[in-house]
Amino acid sequence: MAEPNYHHLIVYIVAITGVIVCMALAALIVQLFLNYKYRKIMLKQSEHRLHISTHIDKTIPELLEYIIQESFRDYEVTTLVPLNEEYINEEREKEIRSELVSIVGERISPVALEKIAIFYNEDNIAKVIADKIYITVMNYVVEHNSKWHPDGSSKK
Repeated sequence: MAEPNYHHLIVYIVAITGVIVCMALAALIVQLFLNYKYRKIMLKQSEHRLHISTHIDKTIPELLEYIIQESFRDYEVTTLVPLNEEYINEEREKEIRSELVSIVGERISPVALEKIAIFYNEDNIAKVIADKIYITVMNYVVEHNSKWHPDGSSKK
């Protein structure tokens, strides 16, 4: 009896293995190419962000200062001037600061916050804004109170 011919079976197995290896290599090459393209795109985006932030950085403190000053001027005209307060005590100063914090918080846009986050540490933006408001209100109170005695009488 003739022995079975395994020669064709071995050729098929080697051919299929070769095709599988070629497909795996092709997939690996495609994956490497896609990773390269992805890194290249991410690098371009990073460079673009860096360029934008470098360009904006110089104006961000002025933007924040403008928002706070504009809010305070509006608050002064609509609230402080009509009240015609004489001497502003510490408790009233805290109220003014609190009200100004609310106004600035309502007015500041998400885009402005993103720009501010480019310049200041994102975790400390609220503290930076609060500090700037504190200074603004304190300067106003010092100037305002310089005209009055603590008992409410005019220094004039």
